[in-house]
Amino acid sequence: MLTWWLSALSGAMVATAAAADIPALTMAEAMDRAAATAPAIRLADATAAESRARLAEARTLSLPTLTVDGGVQIWDAPLDVTFGSSDRSVDCGAAPAPFDAFCAQLSEPIRVRDQVTATAGITVVQPITGLLATRQGAFAAEAGARASEAGLDAAVDEARFRAADAWLQARQAEQQVAIAEAQAESLQARVDATERTWLAGGATRSDLLLAKVALARAEEAVVKTRSLRDLAWSRLGVLVGEPGQAVRPDPPAVEPPLPAPPAGEEALVALATAHRPELSALRRAADSAEALARAESIRRIPELSALGSYIHTEGQGFVIQPDSGFVGAQLSWTAFAWGRNVDAVRAARAAADQARARLDQATDGVRLEIEADLTRLTSALAAFDVAERRVEQAAESLREMDARQRAGAATMTDLLGAQASLVEAESARLTARADAHRAAVALARAIGTDPWNSRTEQP
Repeated sequence: MLTWWLSALSGAMVATAAAADIPALTMAEAMDRAAATAPAIRLADATAAESRARLAEARTLSLPTLTVDGGVQIWDAPLDVTFGSSDRSVDCGAAPAPFDAFCAQLSEPIRVRDQVTATAGITVVQPITGLLATRQGAFAAEAGARASEAGLDAAVDEARFRAADAWLQARQAEQQVAIAEAQAESLQARVDATERTWLAGGATRSDLLLAKVALARAEEAVVKTRSLRDLAWSRLGVLVGEPGQAVRPDPPAVEPPLPAPPAGEEALVALATAHRPELSALRRAADSAEALARAESIRRIPELSALGSYIHTEGQGFVIQPDSGFVGAQLSWTAFAWGRNVDAVRAARAAADQARARLDQATDGVRLEIEADLTRLTSALAAFDVAERRVEQAAESLREMDARQRAGAATMTDLLGAQASLVEAESARLTARADAHRAAVALARAIGTDPWNSRTEQP
């Protein structure tokens, strides 16, 4: 019976028959599915698309403004002007040439405006000093777009981390179920054997009752661990984009080794500074805020623009030239705005200071996060070593207690206590192993890259 018990514990990763119809995913598959379906990623993707559009809009502000306008007017009648009376002609005999010809026309009506008049014009305005502010605005928009892209990367990383953590929790829950089921089956065999011994007169009724009470507790543990396993499966399904559908982990054929703590905390912080998407997004946001502050400061100086215009008119008589145009410059300056411009610059600079402060705060938070994950990993590894020794000691104690109970030198209470100690030790070892893997995943999430990959370089 003891040999069977130990073999059952070693096979704790075997899937139960009830899980046969539930889809299984490896950790990598779960992470990829989560990265493709998480609502937070769709939101970050839409935000990044908006930022890219804002960047394209900001870049066009440095281009010249081209305005095309025109109009057609229909009057009630054409407008004619006559300089002489209708019954007398103008005496032009004394007018020298070429004014004599013009004078001769004064006695005839002169068309000043046709009944239908039309105008068409093109105006080009190119900011000159305004380019300084618009370029800073474009730089701010570009930094904002990059911040949004980094935010998208952060959302993907978060979704992948949550899926990996849920996968590990679900796997741990399955292992706990297997341990509980092995305990219940072992106690059931213990009850059957004790009952046969009692019927043969080799055991007391108290021993049988103690074994049955222990079996009932083990069956209760099976129910609880199965409930936690089912809940972990449901959570994993939600995170991989299958709400309402349980998804179970598909473990590798070979148990991965326990991760060792990577050396060099400062090196890990440097990796996080270079690779953590959230820090990159905050750096870009700070750059954007500082560029906007510079743009607000530039807007206080006078604005100089170059102008060019061309106008074509029809139906306006002999006084108006049909085609005309000009080039020039325009200078505008709001000399007194009740401190509005100064306050706008102060507000923009304060916003830039806030962005830098948020970056510094986040950097400190990442450092603390790395320290906490390293501590969790180190503690889990130490707990695993202790649990390994406990399992060996508990297994040896169970073997001795089983032999002593058969020989009548130990009670059923002693034997059941030794068996419970082995289960507790196995559960503690399983928990420590799971905690170590979860801490390693969290550490990789905190750094933004794989700290165990020696080829990882800072960009």
